[in-house]
Amino acid sequence: FSEKDVDFAVFSTNSVLIGEAIQAALNSQGGDIAKTGTFEEVNFGYQFEQLRHADPALQSKPLVSHYSDFWFFESYADGAGTKKAKCVGRDNKTGCRDWFKTFWAKNPPVYDYSDWFPPRYQVFGTHRVPISSTNKHIETWVFDEGKDFWNTTCGPWRRWYDKGGWIITPKNERVCSNFYDKNPFVFLTGNGTEQLRQNSTVLHEIQRALHKK
Repeated sequence: FSEKDVDFAVFSTNSVLIGEAIQAALNSQGGDIAKTGTFEEVNFGYQFEQLRHADPALQSKPLVSHYSDFWFFESYADGAGTKKAKCVGRDNKTGCRDWFKTFWAKNPPVYDYSDWFPPRYQVFGTHRVPISSTNKHIETWVFDEGKDFWNTTCGPWRRWYDKGGWIITPKNERVCSNFYDKNPFVFLTGNGTEQLRQNSTVLHEIQRALHKK
């Protein structure tokens, strides 16, 4: 899977209901995903990492090309009465703190509630899905201490190795144009159209529009 994942911010800490919703979504897909699809508890919430074929001969090949993380969030008012939001996770709401301390040596970021709500709706595949009200809060949170701002390159700026810990990925390996021939990218044209292209081949295009509901 490398670094391919889909992250969901779940504004609830009711792990039972969240788990039931995830399992119902997996079951609704039918086929092998319904037969073998399951998820696991992690400190920040839930995760399903590898959805496998039911046929033992095919189980070395995952059914999907990515894994999914479900981060448990809650909202609250700070001392000044301003509504805030942050990831709290499982384990008596200390799971996200533990995860961020382990991997980033810092506490989870605290957001304004208005960073998330009301949600926008953006095309993802064949559906419009809710996304955060603004992406500023995500794009300005410093992951790499500002050395190579994360959203100007492609691929992870560091990788975890069990024997060596975190190893920094050289920036020349993360130049986005290195991946244009093998992976589709979204480009915004001068007339406001979003094009999904792989090399010079246009795979899909839509007019850029973010609808609120």
